[in-house]
Amino acid sequence: MRAVRIADHAVTVRQVPDPVAVPGKTVRVRVRSAGICGSDLGFLAQGALSVTPGHEVAGLTDEGRPVAVRPDHPCAVCGMCQAGRSNLCPRAMTRFTGMAELDGGFADEVLAAPKNLHPLPDGLPLESGALGEPAAVATHALSRMGAPPGAEVAVIGAGAIGLTAAAMLAKTHRVRLVARHEHQFRAAEAIGVRTATAAGDADAVLDAAGSQSSLAAALDAVRPGGTVVSLGSASWAPKLSTAAVFKEVNLRLALIYTPEEFQAGLEFVARRADLQHALVTHRFALADAAGAFALAADRGPTGAIKVLIHP
Repeated sequence: MRAVRIADHAVTVRQVPDPVAVPGKTVRVRVRSAGICGSDLGFLAQGALSVTPGHEVAGLTDEGRPVAVRPDHPCAVCGMCQAGRSNLCPRAMTRFTGMAELDGGFADEVLAAPKNLHPLPDGLPLESGALGEPAAVATHALSRMGAPPGAEVAVIGAGAIGLTAAAMLAKTHRVRLVARHEHQFRAAEAIGVRTATAAGDADAVLDAAGSQSSLAAALDAVRPGGTVVSLGSASWAPKLSTAAVFKEVNLRLALIYTPEEFQAGLEFVARRADLQHALVTHRFALADAAGAFALAADRGPTGAIKVLIHP
C-alpha cells in the first residue's frame, strides 16, 4: 500500500507492506479522510518522523462500518485512567497513532485497536469524520476553562480548533474569535461567530494558537482573577509577565481528550454542517501529499484552514 513518510525535511509517498490486523487486538481501517494538523507540520519542520503521520482519521472497516480513529492509547488501569482522566495516563502520548510508535492515517490503510474506533454519528459524512479529533481537543479545552454561561470569552487562533471552540461557545457565552487572515473572518461569519483583531477584555481566554505570542496576548487580555487555557506545545517554555502575576491569572493547560470527549466532538461536528463546510478548505489525493503539506503550511496566502488528504 501507499504511505506518507517524512524524512530530510521532505514529504514523500512510498510503497510499504500492507498492515496485518491481529484478531481481537487490531482492526484494519481503509482510510477515506485524514486531516493535516499543526503538529504534522511541526514534524516536517523538525525534519523527520519514524512513523507514518496522520492522527485525524476517518475510514471504513472491512465490514464497511464508518469510523473515526482515536489516536491515543491510554492503559485503562492506572490511577488517571480509573479516575476518568485517561488523557493524563503516562502511556496516552507515548503510543499515539501518527506520532509515536504507531503508523497513522496518511496511508491507504491504518490499524487501530477496537476500543479506538468511534462510530460516526448518523448523517456525518466520512470526510467530516476527520474533524472529530480537533473537535475533541476543543471539547476538552473548554472543560478545563469552566467559564459559566454568559461569561465573556475570547478565543485566540482561528484554525480548526479555535473555530470549533468558538462555535461550541456561541450559544451560551459572549464569545469573540481573534483571527488574523481574511479567510478566517469569513469562516467565522459562516458559523455565526463574532470576530475581532484583538482579544480585548475577557473573563476567560482560550489560546488555541499555541505560541508564545498568543499566550502573551491571552494573559494580557484576561481580566484579573480570570482563566487562560493554553493548548501550547511543549517545544517552547512559557514566559509569564509581572502583569499576569499581579492579575492572579488562573493558567490552565489542556492535553488532548478522553474517549468520551472524542465522541462528543464527533457528535458536535455532526450537528453542524455549516462548521464542516467552513473548516474544510482544501482536498488532496494521497499521491500529492507533499503539495497538501506545502499548502497547509502557507495558510495565510492560500486560505487554508483544514486540508484533507483522501487516499
